[in-house]
Amino acid sequence: MERKRKTTDLKFLAEFLEEMEWETEVIGEDMANPVLAAVLPMEEDYEATVVFTYIDLPEEDAEYTKYLQIYFSLEPDISEIPAEELLTFANQMNLLTLMGHFVYVPAADGQPQRVDFRYVLPLDAEKLPDEGIVGETLLNLMKYTQTAEALLLRRIAGDPMEKVLAEIQAAQEESGR
Repeated sequence: MERKRKTTDLKFLAEFLEEMEWETEVIGEDMANPVLAAVLPMEEDYEATVVFTYIDLPEEDAEYTKYLQIYFSLEPDISEIPAEELLTFANQMNLLTLMGHFVYVPAADGQPQRVDFRYVLPLDAEKLPDEGIVGETLLNLMKYTQTAEALLLRRIAGDPMEKVLAEIQAAQEESGR
């Protein structure tokens, strides 16, 4: 997918998100892979931050489809939680979610460890992204992100990870997964 098309799509999405009161910025318009960063202030001390970018596949693998990656970095400071607990947490959340996946990203290059939530949305290669599809998908992804953040905040507040994981497992059983 050519850079100009990516930039056009991301600017279109930025306008759509701004209508829904998101603050947006298209970054790297002159680079091969521009990025749309969007922030939704939700509470006095909390913002939902999401990044959109297109995944490049070989042309023969993406003749009719373009792939919009949507990802969130979870907000809580998890620097004091052991990596093993975060790996287990991400795995258990993946069993609960119906779309997307959580990943543990270890600390590297001066950046702290974090948990991200990612989803790849297939779209028609010849059309602008459908606002309804993107909006509905984004709202569903935000629900999973907020659930994960709330559980991590409980762990940070002192709940043992076993208790947090037990709640995830109970939710899985309740949903029949």
